[in-house]
Amino acid sequence: MHKKLLFLRCWLCRGFSSRCARNLQHYLANHNHYQDLEQLANICKIKPQFRQTFIHDFINVDQQQYQQCQQHHYVTFTSSSYPRQLYEAYSAPPLLFYEGDLQLLTMPMVAIVGARRADNYTYRVLHHLIPQLVKHNICIVSGLAQGADSYAHQLALQYGGKTIGVLGNGLDICYPTKNTQLQQTIKHKGLLLSEYVHGTPARHYHFPQRNRIIAGLCHTLLVTQAQQRSGSLITANLALDDNRNVLAVPGNIDCALSAGCNELIMAGATPYLHPQQILATLQYI
Repeated sequence: MHKKLLFLRCWLCRGFSSRCARNLQHYLANHNHYQDLEQLANICKIKPQFRQTFIHDFINVDQQQYQQCQQHHYVTFTSSSYPRQLYEAYSAPPLLFYEGDLQLLTMPMVAIVGARRADNYTYRVLHHLIPQLVKHNICIVSGLAQGADSYAHQLALQYGGKTIGVLGNGLDICYPTKNTQLQQTIKHKGLLLSEYVHGTPARHYHFPQRNRIIAGLCHTLLVTQAQQRSGSLITANLALDDNRNVLAVPGNIDCALSAGCNELIMAGATPYLHPQQILATLQYI
């Protein structure tokens, strides 16, 4: 079985984690085959409680789903086009489905995240920042959510820049539905990424998983507005864990939408004041 197809088949099995994928990749670097599924489970170092489940799923994989997945574009740890900075991140996804221009993954990337109910303050900040990023050929990464994410994608496209949308569902599904046109535009003018097979609906527990991809992809992350205990703060903490540059837009101390950013700054994040700060973080990339 081809290495890429082997990764896909394993990815469709329960118990196959990022750690397992790295173990398999290291083995495949020096070997072209395995003897049986017990050996494959040993190579991947599948946890004992998942071993029989993994073998069962590998044998009984949904053939229709497996064949459909093969028809879609995807990259794995074994692909030369898998983004290096994401591979180096903690718990990187072994497989990414994509639609659009994969060459965008070679560009310097800034992730922009913030509140779904972001107000005009976020828009003004991004309207000032994004033209400068586009001018310096920097790709904008976000999660295609309402609010800050949508602003970031839309402004990047408006100014003729490149943008990557990371989804928490299959690439054939749009969530929220109001972003259907935006998602289609990014598909044709940018890049869409997801670790979920086509047909997978959006689930609340998918979004922290999506956020780790956003954090791992970028070189620098900016949080525009965030309430306390928001998803944007999770993304910022994941970026810090991956040794990324993290900046936060300071706001009024009596504004709930700025509470998370102000706390990030108090904890050590760099307060964002002007575009040159972000450009400076990317000068050696």
